[in-house]
Amino acid sequence: MKNLIVANYQRENQSFDTIEPFVKAQIENSLDLDWAIEDILFISNFDYEYMGVEAIVADLNVFCMTGSKIFAEEFVINNHLNNNDVIFSHDLDAWQNELFECPVFSDIGLSEYSKPRFIGLELFLLKVIDS
Repeated sequence: MKNLIVANYQRENQSFDTIEPFVKAQIENSLDLDWAIEDILFISNFDYEYMGVEAIVADLNVFCMTGSKIFAEEFVINNHLNNNDVIFSHDLDAWQNELFECPVFSDIGLSEYSKPRFIGLELFLLKVIDS
């Protein structure tokens, strides 16, 4: 399973100082929860490295900083996953609080927000190649 962290920095719209604490905290939190560095995929539109986790630079949505996660998910599925790899995708301000096993699901797993609502805050995506 891969832990997907996404940060989209638009220089004209925000200061990097506003998102860098979230990026650092997500990386620290992931490492504290025993994620291997190679299983943390930090996708961003800028070069960055922290605690051994290096950004994978990708073109992200230039109009919506917070809506860039779906573009990063597509980028990772197309470029950085093997067949049957799973992505644990979450917002920059959504914190993993404990260790967990990868859930069993077909193509996509969603977190329940309030019954019966689901949100894109946390997703589990599976790369499947149809034969």
